[in-house]
Amino acid sequence: MARHERLNPATLFDARVLAYSQVMKSTGGTLVQVAGQAALDRELRLVGEGDFAAQTRQCFENLGHALDAAGAKPADVNSIRIYVVDMRPDYVPVLKQALEGFFGEALPPGTLVGAASLSMPGLLIEVEATAVV
Repeated sequence: MARHERLNPATLFDARVLAYSQVMKSTGGTLVQVAGQAALDRELRLVGEGDFAAQTRQCFENLGHALDAAGAKPADVNSIRIYVVDMRPDYVPVLKQALEGFFGEALPPGTLVGAASLSMPGLLIEVEATAVV
């Protein structure tokens, strides 16, 4: 069984105020890699065209389905990467709400990357994760 320890060392700022942890230590278990999840439904249709919040919700919904397929839960995620097209300051509260809503207190370490574009026209966000179960 995997064991997860989230760390926010006193020598670094407390990243939980920005909805992530500085470090996660996982032992035991099986590694699960989840491909970047975008705002696409089962029929490959874009959900929330031009709406960052709607696309963010769909990405995390898709991430939940992907984790579930591997027998993982949000609390098993030990790293997350978020790619955002034309990152703007007003996206930060949307991302923070989505992260806290999905992970609760089990905030993983993460990286937020601004991107010029993603794999398909109209995509504004993509979320990729690694978990240990």
